[in-house]
Amino acid sequence: MNSNKHFFPTLNVIECCKTAEDLHIHINTLYQRIRKIEDTLESHWKNRKTY
Repeated sequence: MNSNKHFFPTLNVIECCKTAEDLHIHINTLYQRIRKIEDTLESHWKNRKTY
């Protein structure tokens, strides 16, 4: 059994918490902003004209 299977998700949460703290915002606000950026970028790339 792999005892490290939760290592990377846990590490990701720790880094997000540190980032939110550095930005002086709540962790949920950080996740909402990341989602908004992802949605914007996805929309931008989907609507991009191919030359």
